[in-house]
Amino acid sequence: MIAMIFASTARSQERSPAFFSLQREMQFTASGADTLVELGDIFLIPQGFSVKMDSLELGEGKDYSVDYGRGKMIFLTLPDSGSKVTIKYCRLPVTLKRQYARDWRIDSPEIKSDTLQAEAESERDRSEKPSDSTERLNRSGSIFRGIRLGTDQGLRLQSGLRLQVSGMIASNIEILGSLTDQNTPIQPEGNTQTLQEIDKVFVEIRSPGLRATLGDYVFSIDGSEFGRYDRKLQGIMGSAENTVGRIRISAAASKGNFTTNTFLGEEGNQGPYQLTGPQGKREIIVLAGTEKVWIDGELMVRGEENDYTIEYGNGQIIFTRHRLITEESRVTVDFEFSDQAYQKEIYGGEGALRLWNDRLTLRASFLREADDGDSPLDFSLTDENLNVLRQAGDNPDSAFVSGAVYVGDGKGMYTAVDSFGTTIYRYAGLNEGDYEVRFSYAGTGRGSYSLQGYGIFLYEGEGKGDYVPLRYLPLAGRHQTANIGSILRLAEGVNLEGELAVSDLDQNRYSGRDDEDNVDMAYSGRLRMEKMPLRFGSSKLGEFDLRTTFRNVGKHFRPVGRMTEVEHGRKWGVEEGVVWGERIAEIHGVYRPIPSWKLETELGSFRRGEIQSFRRRFAGRAEGERLPDLFYTAEIIDTAPVYTTPMCPI
Repeated sequence: MIAMIFASTARSQERSPAFFSLQREMQFTASGADTLVELGDIFLIPQGFSVKMDSLELGEGKDYSVDYGRGKMIFLTLPDSGSKVTIKYCRLPVTLKRQYARDWRIDSPEIKSDTLQAEAESERDRSEKPSDSTERLNRSGSIFRGIRLGTDQGLRLQSGLRLQVSGMIASNIEILGSLTDQNTPIQPEGNTQTLQEIDKVFVEIRSPGLRATLGDYVFSIDGSEFGRYDRKLQGIMGSAENTVGRIRISAAASKGNFTTNTFLGEEGNQGPYQLTGPQGKREIIVLAGTEKVWIDGELMVRGEENDYTIEYGNGQIIFTRHRLITEESRVTVDFEFSDQAYQKEIYGGEGALRLWNDRLTLRASFLREADDGDSPLDFSLTDENLNVLRQAGDNPDSAFVSGAVYVGDGKGMYTAVDSFGTTIYRYAGLNEGDYEVRFSYAGTGRGSYSLQGYGIFLYEGEGKGDYVPLRYLPLAGRHQTANIGSILRLAEGVNLEGELAVSDLDQNRYSGRDDEDNVDMAYSGRLRMEKMPLRFGSSKLGEFDLRTTFRNVGKHFRPVGRMTEVEHGRKWGVEEGVVWGERIAEIHGVYRPIPSWKLETELGSFRRGEIQSFRRRFAGRAEGERLPDLFYTAEIIDTAPVYTTPMCPI
């Protein structure tokens, strides 16, 4: 008897590749007759898939199509015989068998017939009894097959499978799974509050105190000041927990990078507002559901009936009529994006230990994000490109090569014209020029070409355009952080907290230049007193809260996520978005003479470089069932440069 547990789209292979060997490359010589290519891997990632025939980059949908779930590629245009074909792609770090089963077979002919009869009756009796819940799986899903035919394309077969599995596979072991072999290379529409996960694939195994997840998941670290982390990942995560502590580790490939955009709104303009990557890069894809949007420090809600909608494919935000934008609107957006430059590998872990009957809690975490510099996704690592990257150091603006490539008479789209020693590229039309030219966005007024649309660029003059005929090579970086923190409970409602963190940021793994400022540290301390009673003799005069904080962030310390509250710069009257090189001291007190009355005060000092500020805030609030709510707030921020008094000569 064979008991089927579940089926997946994966298949066993003769030899299993290394778990994190995500990058694949295949080269062969075209025969001129074969159109189907078996890639040998499944669960392929659409980002980074590229096909070259000799030196010509082929386009998906035009020259070839890919079944990412089954690992097959079909040439839509038959390649020339003898051409060298190079295919690069990445696969998910998930290796599953086609099926998992329990198998009992009776192969021995020496078993007596009466023994077989007794076993058959016993098996029949068991089948008539209600099945044990520990051995029952709930399965649901869908499968489809179809044929697609159009006037501008040939006959194409479409198929897909979506399977969900949940239940107990053994005593105290539960499994949850969502598997699919179909691919949807589009981002969901960001016009609703809830997004449907289109291509989420994961398997989760649970048992008391232990948990493991393979596939897509969210890895979050909370409770840390310098090591907050929240990412959508693809890989494996495991955790263990008992009465004295917990530990969680993750090894995965990231779908994107984290960044923050801060800008002011325009009067009467609801959007679209363009989100950009570092150095103003526009060629990005915002990962669905990773964005957090604030206006004037207030968190917004996505949806046409709420505050904003977002186009993930081009990274544009439009605010709805429910949230009017003015020139004084301060917009902050945290999000993850994909620029298809490198595959990013992430290793992380965090844990906590409780001691002395929970009077002392120790926390620690480690994170490492590193670009795979050996296998860039959108350019070839030639000797010329590698030398440019080595000379660039940490300056991305100096890592560029010419964007013009001579492809032969009548095979390109641009012609080259010499104008007083300057080469100008003019659009001539498809197969009417001699050059193929790739233009890069340099910033408003920092280029010499303007985009006319449909891939056509026009020369405007130096400093009169936004684009340049150059190809900027992305730098492969590595970012590591480690931190340790503690919470000591001195008494009921009185806690003493501390945290120390170290960061190591190498912005260019190809180059040893500018590495002297890679490592720095940050530390903080805090005393909390909450709901402390205030008495005078036997009279109770209410209760108070008190919090004192000191924080020092090194000039070259770089966190992996958001380290401060939203509008941190406005709080201190300084530049927004810069959180390093700071020294802050604060005291915050709250007094409640009765539960419905509250008096609050904050005092703080801030220094960053040659700028210092002092902040004072006072607030009061009174509310009651039969009285209107009364509140008052006053905030004073004094910001000035740091002056040093010269010594007088004696």
